[in-house]
Amino acid sequence: MPKRTQVYEYHKKHGNIVDYAGYELPVWFEGIIPECKAVRTHVGLFDVSHMGRITVEGKNAETFLNSLVTNDVSTLSIGQGHYSLLCNPNAGIIDDLTIFRTSQTKYLVVYNAANRDKNWAWLEKHRDPGAGLRDVSDQSAMFAVQGPKAGQLLRSISGARLEEIDKYSGKEVRVGDLSCLVTRSGYTGEDGFEI
Repeated sequence: MPKRTQVYEYHKKHGNIVDYAGYELPVWFEGIIPECKAVRTHVGLFDVSHMGRITVEGKNAETFLNSLVTNDVSTLSIGQGHYSLLCNPNAGIIDDLTIFRTSQTKYLVVYNAANRDKNWAWLEKHRDPGAGLRDVSDQSAMFAVQGPKAGQLLRSISGARLEEIDKYSGKEVRVGDLSCLVTRSGYTGEDGFEI
C-alpha cells in the first residue's frame, strides 16, 4: 500500500493523486503548465515530505560521511550544505543527496524518496560506532518554496531576513508556531527554499 505524507488529506481533496516512489502524491493541482509558469515567474509550493531525511551525529559523523560521499563534509561550516553523491566502494553512485552541517558534530542528509530504504540499509551496514544515525523522515514534513518570489512569500509568514541565507546554506527560522530549518536549496532551477 502506498505511503502518505503529513498533508495527504489536503492533497486528496485538491490534487490529482498518483503513486510516486511508493507515496500517494499530487502530480498537479491547477495543471502542469500553469504550475510550471508560477514557479518560473512567481512562486510554487511543493510537498517533498516523501524525501528521505536522516541525521548523522557524533564525534565520528564527519569521518563516517566522508567515507561514503564524494564531497568533503569537513569543509562545511555550521549552517552550510552541499550537493553530493552516496557511493559504493567501487565509486558506483547509489544516490544523490544534500548534506547540511547543523552543528559541529551533526549533519542533516536529504535523499530521494525512491531510495529511502536502500540508502538507509547502506548507511546502517557501514555505520561507525561514533556516528549515530536517526531517520527523521516520517517525524516531520518538508516543503519546497520555489520561484523568484519564494523569499517574499516566506518572509510574509516568518518575518525572517531570508536574503541573508546564501545558496546551500540554512538557518533556524520560526514559521508560524514552528521552529524550522530553512535552507536555500531546491531542484527547480529557480531560487528557492526548503523547509
